[in-house]
Amino acid sequence: MRNLLPIKDKKHIRLEYLIRLLSIAMFFVFFTALLSSIFLLPSFFISQTKEIAIRDQAEVSKRALALREQNTSDILLNESKEKLNLLSSGVSRPLIQNAIRTIIDDLPSGVVLYIISYSEIPDEHGRISLIGVADRRSVLLSFKKFLEQEALFSSVTLPVSNLAQDSDINFSIQLNMEF
Repeated sequence: MRNLLPIKDKKHIRLEYLIRLLSIAMFFVFFTALLSSIFLLPSFFISQTKEIAIRDQAEVSKRALALREQNTSDILLNESKEKLNLLSSGVSRPLIQNAIRTIIDDLPSGVVLYIISYSEIPDEHGRISLIGVADRRSVLLSFKKFLEQEALFSSVTLPVSNLAQDSDINFSIQLNMEF
């Protein structure tokens, strides 16, 4: 077949064809980008809202943690203050430290104390509780007699059930102090 168009016109038509093809491709790319951005906008707004909510929750959690830590340290400070007040009792009361020191210094061999606790009874009495183990019944009875002879203690209570065994006796002694 014969070529009826001159080469110059052929080049011009081919260039025009490529420009139209490129413009249609650019239009589709632009339209696709526009549609995808329109469809992504709701997800973007939802994620922004969630991010703000999470930041708010984190801030509330930080405040609650700081408040809880402050309350914990306040409680610990108050407990320590109460213990210090208890240990530094007034001049009219016998010092609890002296009573505990007396118990520990004159502890006979064969008696092991695990717990020494002090509690104050509202009607101006103090109570020291001793919990421990004694090797033999005779050692435990001599320890009880020693405590009864001390002027610091108004009464010494050793339950009879603690004397049921002959050796390795778990005992509990209650010492009352009057102020």
